[in-house]
Amino acid sequence: GAVACHIHGGVMDALLASGKLADVQPAVDLIRSKGMIAGIAGHNVRVFDWAEENLDVDYYMCSYYNPIARPATGEHVSGTEEIYRDEDRRAMTDRIKTLSRPVIHYKIMAAGRNDPREAFAAAAAAMRESDAVCVGVFPKDNPRMLAEDTCLFEHAWRKAHA
Repeated sequence: GAVACHIHGGVMDALLASGKLADVQPAVDLIRSKGMIAGIAGHNVRVFDWAEENLDVDYYMCSYYNPIARPATGEHVSGTEEIYRDEDRRAMTDRIKTLSRPVIHYKIMAAGRNDPREAFAAAAAAMRESDAVCVGVFPKDNPRMLAEDTCLFEHAWRKAHA
């Protein structure tokens, strides 16, 4: 019953690092052959630079942060320290504004390191009408987290797009 499928950001980052991005379009074609809309995700701005010039997809998923180095093997080494840099977020949000496809913004809270009000305000300011945001919630600690996040985002959106 899925309507969409995307290639994982870590995979795209690894294909970029290994010079194998030509392998992406056949995967996108396979997704579409199954009747789904197709996209790609990524943590590295250069993934989207390449995609804009070379790839036919329906949407992008853009991570605000590139928290770990992704070697050409694509392996995510367990225990690797994650680093969340403001300059990564600025580079990605600047790039998003120029992209030709709708974007799902993700990792906006830097794995809980960013204040939610600030994170939603930054996302709302970077988002276009066709975009969406994806955030993780952990309602075990706060059963109202989803409702609170929705209110924070709606307030930030209204303020940024007034």
